[in-house]
Amino acid sequence: MSAAVRMESFPSAVHPPLTSRWATVLAALPHLCMGIIISIDLFVRSYIPGHKTLPFFRSSTILFIPLLAVCLVVFFYARRQHAPLWTASWDGYTVMVTMSVFTVLLGVVDEDSYVFQVGFTILALLAVPIGYFLRFRYAPLHAMLMGLLLLPFSALIFLDTVPLFHQAVFVLALYLSYALLAAWVVISPGWTAAVAVGWVVSLLLSAVQGVVFATYSIAPAARSVLQSEARSMFFIQAGLISLFYFGPWLLWKLRDVLVREAP
Repeated sequence: MSAAVRMESFPSAVHPPLTSRWATVLAALPHLCMGIIISIDLFVRSYIPGHKTLPFFRSSTILFIPLLAVCLVVFFYARRQHAPLWTASWDGYTVMVTMSVFTVLLGVVDEDSYVFQVGFTILALLAVPIGYFLRFRYAPLHAMLMGLLLLPFSALIFLDTVPLFHQAVFVLALYLSYALLAAWVVISPGWTAAVAVGWVVSLLLSAVQGVVFATYSIAPAARSVLQSEARSMFFIQAGLISLFYFGPWLLWKLRDVLVREAP
């Protein structure tokens, strides 16, 4: 853990006491907003099955626009104020929401631009983990806050056979949990404490998701099959979660060892 200890000495681990109370709220806010937006869309779709006519006028897209405006304001504020820790929580969402709105606009202008929409979405999905890995070297807490959105986003992949109403409830609880986790990262004494709590909380949320999947899935399968799939889903997510929290630290530590041993 020597590398982690060294990294915690950088300014990213210093929390201004004057703004610490508001910083926790502001760091949690983007996760809460995203959870509300996705949950509203799932609620609407569960009661109005035909809610897919004009993509730009879907509830989620309309709510993304004010969120994008706030993300851009925070982004420019962070550049002028030397990137306070809480602003890192908005960085990943700035990339993702900007790309989401752009792809929707592209689809409205040209309905045959599906390949480009997928391409831009993939670029956004790659930009966040790459930025997380590079930023981790010198600002691990900033990096964690920036990349934290990847965990609830990836969890949504395993909910496709759960009814939309139950998805909406779980997604809201999921993003609320990650909002609280983001707040903890801001007030944590360092990267080691932040990553320990984050890893445990994320694993617990994955276990809860497995229970939700096995209980409410509408897939035509026996209960024992659903339970087996839920366990597989948990182990896959556990691997991804561990890779998220410890992968950058291990890779940078390996890089340092190789550099020291190089002639």
